[in-house]
Amino acid sequence: MRSPQEAFASYYAAMSDEELLHVAANQESLVEPAQAALRVELSARENAGLVVPGFQKGKPDPGTWWWPNIWDAESARKAAQNSTYAAYFVGTLTGVFALVSIFKPLTFAAPSSLFDAALFAGLGFLTHRKMSRAAAVAVILLFVAERLYAAIDQARLSAGIGIMSVILLCAFIAGARGTFAYHEYKKDDLSVSTAG
Repeated sequence: MRSPQEAFASYYAAMSDEELLHVAANQESLVEPAQAALRVELSARENAGLVVPGFQKGKPDPGTWWWPNIWDAESARKAAQNSTYAAYFVGTLTGVFALVSIFKPLTFAAPSSLFDAALFAGLGFLTHRKMSRAAAVAVILLFVAERLYAAIDQARLSAGIGIMSVILLCAFIAGARGTFAYHEYKKDDLSVSTAG
């Protein structure tokens, strides 16, 4: 059975140059496998002499940090790093506050927060080294649960949900997208190599 990207590749290969340029003009509205197949076809046709306005071969639009564009396994891995960096940041910050609370009691952190710090760091490590989808999803759930707990514990919504929380949540979600896309691209690469 063909992967979605292979199906799109066949579809675009059958198009005329004019039809392909029309699709390329609206490529932001396409799903990621379609965009990836379109880029390959555009690159091949550009090598054959077709002038594609605004197309930079080999340099797709990376998107934004909160919603990176993913077109292959490497871009998926880079997107997953968002989750890793955010998990390390939260783990480090939590660990510092937990260590400080050992010597000076804090109202927002306890020494037991060292466990949370280690958990965030561990999930970040698994996301980075293993491209673990489970770790990427777990870190989102852990982060949301901790933010909700902080809001309830402090009896203030702003205690758990602020601009930094939104930024970190976006990074975690972008990272989770990266891990799922990475495994899809790897699966497609494996099916292409075994078919060939």
